[in-house]
Amino acid sequence: MRAQVFNALIGGTDAHGKNYSIIYEPGGAFRLTPLYDVISFLPYQQRRSQLLLAMTIGEKRAIDEIRAEHWQRASEICAYDGERVVAELQELAAKLPDLAATVRTACDKAGLRHPMLDQLVNQIVDNAGRVGQRT
Repeated sequence: MRAQVFNALIGGTDAHGKNYSIIYEPGGAFRLTPLYDVISFLPYQQRRSQLLLAMTIGEKRAIDEIRAEHWQRASEICAYDGERVVAELQELAAKLPDLAATVRTACDKAGLRHPMLDQLVNQIVDNAGRVGQRT
C-alpha cells in the first residue's frame, strides 16, 4: 500500500504488477524488494486526466478521482488498515516537497542539471499537495 501511495503522489503511472518483486528469505519469510522501474508521468502529461495509475485504488485509476474512501476500500481488500494508509499518505504528501528539493540539490551538486529535473520536482510538489488535500 505504501508503494501505491508513493506512486500516486509522484504520478507514477507505470507501477504495474511486473514492477514489483518478492524476496524469499530463510525460514519461509518473504518481503517486497525495493521499488524499481519507478517513473513519474508528470512531466510528460498533456492533461491531468492522463494521470491514470496502472493498478486501481478502490476501483479508481485516475489520480484526481481518488479520495480517502477509495484508499480505505483498497486497504480493506489488501487486509491493510485503511486509516493507517490515509495517515501515511498525508504524512508522505507533507514530506515530499522537502524530499524532492533535497534530491534536486544533490543532483545539482553532482553536476546533474536539466530543466526537466526542476519541472519534475515542481510537478511532484504540486501533485502531492493535490492528492494530500483529497484525503
